[in-house]
Parts: sequence; structure tokens; C-alpha cells
Amino acid sequence: MFTFFDYLSIKPKFWNVVHKTSLPTTGEYLTDLHGNICPVLNTSGIDFSAAVDGRKFKPTLAVCAKGGEQMQQVFNGEQESVTYIAKPGDAIFKNGGNDQYVPDNDLKFDDLKKFGYRIVSVNEDGSVQVQSPPAKLLVGVVDGRVCIKDAWGAGEHQFLSVGATLKNTSDGVVTGIDPEGFEKWQIDSAPTTNNGPVGGTQP
Repeated sequence: MFTFFDYLSIKPKFWNVVHKTSLPTTGEYLTDLHGNICPVLNTSGIDFSAAVDGRKFKPTLAVCAKGGEQMQQVFNGEQESVTYIAKPGDAIFKNGGNDQYVPDNDLKFDDLKKFGYRIVSVNEDGSVQVQSPPAKLLVGVVDGRVCIKDAWGAGEHQFLSVGATLKNTSDGVVTGIDPEGFEKWQIDSAPTTNNGPVGGTQP
């Protein structure tokens, strides 16, 4: 659920704007904190047969939550996720600025290796640098302001903007990566435009 602090944290830019997409939807709409009325993606109906393999090419700082830390993700002035309050033992991933989150809103710090994260180094304060497991990517396919309902649990929706990439992990969970966040990813191959590769870095 959106909190009072969510509404204070971002200044609304447009209200009651109904967005469209060519991607499969459920027929539902959800409104983000900016007043955008966003179609809900039908993630089970999205075809990943043309997806490419990729993973973050730079390690991410992961710290063990004490509990009570508040975080949200904001890209280009638009909020992607509602405020999440960490529970003790959660793994908080910190990419800098407003890009801080707990994967799936329930990943525990002690379970990083269990879920495929590779520990690159351990810092003196106990935090670690991790490399994420690979995923299937549909690069830059999001063509409108859309929503993945319950992306990280009941009421934990993800809102994505034009140019975002869809990610399908080994456990079949579909979420999105906004263009700014995708700059940290490396892919084996990608669709191209007249200006070259779409999205992140290629080897």
C-alpha cells in the first residue's frame, strides 16, 4: 500500500493520464504516485523465446539489514516502487542514489549464495560485493508506462517507463529494469537500432 510519505516524496507531474502498450495485459489498470493510469502486464503471456542472456557486469554492494531501513527506487524522477521497510536480516542492495532495494522484498543476506548470487569480495564491515545470477532479457521492449502487479508480493507493484527491459529469472519471475538501471547490465547479444545496440553494455 502507498504510504503518506510516498505521496510527499515525489511531486506529481501528470494526473489521470491513461497509458497504452502493445504488450499483453490483463485488462486491469493501476495508478502510480504521479497519477499515471497504467495497464497491468500479463507476465505469463509475454513471449521470452527471443530473449537474450545477461547479468549485471558490475558487482553490487549488499548489506545485512538491521531492520527499519526505508528504501524506494526512483528513475528519471518517476518512482518505480513503493517505499519498502526492511526487516532484520534482509539483503539490501545498494547501487547508489535512489537505487536501493531488497530483491523480491524477501531475500535474506544469509541466503545470497543459495539463490545464485556470487560473493566477489567481503568488506571489513561485513557487507559484500555480489554478482547477480543470469536472467533472460527482452531489451527495451516496454513501449508505455506499465505496471507489473504484485511484482515482489501482494501490493508490491512495479511501474516501468518507456524503454524498460523485461527480465525473466530462473524461477520464472518476471520483473523490469528501467533504462538507467539497465546501464549496469551486460548482454550476450541485443536488438539493434540505427544508433547501435539497445540498452546495456556488450562484451
